[in-house]
Amino acid sequence: MTNHFPSRGRARTRLKIAISAAALIAAASCTPQANNGLARPQDGIPGPPQAMPGRMDDYVQQIDFGAGSDPSGIFEGPLQCQTQAGCGGQTEVRMRIVPSNYANTADWQKALNNGNGYVVAKISNMDAVPFDRLNMSAYEVAYVWVGNNGNGEARTAALYAVRAGNVRRVFTFKALHYCHDTTPQKPAVHIYSPAKCTGTAASTPFATNVQKASIEPISAIGAFLVSKITAALDPPGFDGLWISCSYGCCEAQF
Repeated sequence: MTNHFPSRGRARTRLKIAISAAALIAAASCTPQANNGLARPQDGIPGPPQAMPGRMDDYVQQIDFGAGSDPSGIFEGPLQCQTQAGCGGQTEVRMRIVPSNYANTADWQKALNNGNGYVVAKISNMDAVPFDRLNMSAYEVAYVWVGNNGNGEARTAALYAVRAGNVRRVFTFKALHYCHDTTPQKPAVHIYSPAKCTGTAASTPFATNVQKASIEPISAIGAFLVSKITAALDPPGFDGLWISCSYGCCEAQF
């Protein structure tokens, strides 16, 4: 009679092969997946964003915007336009601005010199018209980047739109300042100067690799980013974004 069953030796061999295959599959599932060279999102990336679109896309996807923030540290409301014609006939546009969950640890000084750059906030145009102040299209989403923008330019802050691996610079901020505070801060963004940061003596420009200078700390601010948003009008002194950073509070000025 013919034996239709494999021998015990063959059966053991097949079992060993199956076990080996299962082990390889398990090992592969535990191996970190490639993410375009991004180690930890809190460490930033070298930039410029448009030169590494895949890496920039991965980077913003790994940031948990708004996490760790108080409700007062997120802005949502109308912002006044520069011109009515620049905003589709409207005088104001509804915007939402949310800090990165790592914004309060971002070292802007390093980013403005030879360190990695950081995405520190996400800005969403929530209206069906453009917002001329930031050069954002209707319903556009853009990210506040601090660091290398390429093209031989001095490092600064800029807005980048990132979608499906495509990266486009939307706007470049004209100046950066900071107020020093040693008190640990939560991630926050505001559209007006925090307490004691309204005068020129309290708002210090960042030193860049072009200036070959170092940051000199200034007097610690008292209350940090006291929150009271006027619903329909921009607060006094609105000319930039104040974002929590490793120095306390950093401004990207329009």
